Amino acid sequence: MLNQNKKLHVSGTQLVDSNNQPVQLRGISTHGIGWYPAYVNQELFHEFRKDWGMNVIRLAMYTDEPEGYCTDGDQAALKELVCKGVESG
Repeated sequence: MLNQNKKLHVSGTQLVDSNNQPVQLRGISTHGIGWYPAYVNQELFHEFRKDWGMNVIRLAMYTDEPEGYCTDGDQAALKELVCKGVESG
C-alpha cells in the first residue's frame, strides 16, 4: 500500500515522499497473523485503502507468543504470510 509514495524520508520535521511532498501515514495493525492468517489478503487491503483511506498496514507477528515466529510457530509459513501481505498492497 505504501509503494504509491515510493521512497519516504524525513525533511526537517516532515515525512515526505520521493517528490518531497508531505505524507501522512494512515493505517491499521493486524492482530497476530499467525493466529488470523485469513485477514492477510488483497481484497481486504484494497477495502482498507478505498473505504477507509488507509495507506499503510502493520503485519503483526507477535513473535514471542504461542505460535509466534520465535517460539513454536511455523517460521516458513509466517515468512510466506508476510510476503503475501507485502505483495497484497
